Amino acid sequence: MDILYEGEVVWPRGASERTGPSAGSPSVNTLPVNTAVQGVDLHIEQAGSKEWMQLVNGNWVATIYPDSTGAPKTRVEYHEISTPPPTDVVITSVIVNYTVNGQQFSKTFTQ
Repeated sequence: MDILYEGEVVWPRGASERTGPSAGSPSVNTLPVNTAVQGVDLHIEQAGSKEWMQLVNGNWVATIYPDSTGAPKTRVEYHEISTPPPTDVVITSVIVNYTVNGQQFSKTFTQ
């Protein structure tokens, strides 16, 4: 799977790494604050309240989850990373449109 997201654990008590995108899924590890994470998928359980990221190892971590008062709190701050363009692209022709003295022209260049 391609890495689509990069981020960092910001919750002071760390973030629980779980086997699925649910607080009911078994916790397999706790990622300490400032731990860098890489994700391959997102699961929005309740937008703005319960959101999960699938890590590159297949486990899940909450990016936003309510605290003991029910208020949503950011656990992992992340951003989407851009996907590099495919390397096997071959350009075989180019069309150039241009204007000379008010007259429009088009020229096709083919390899």
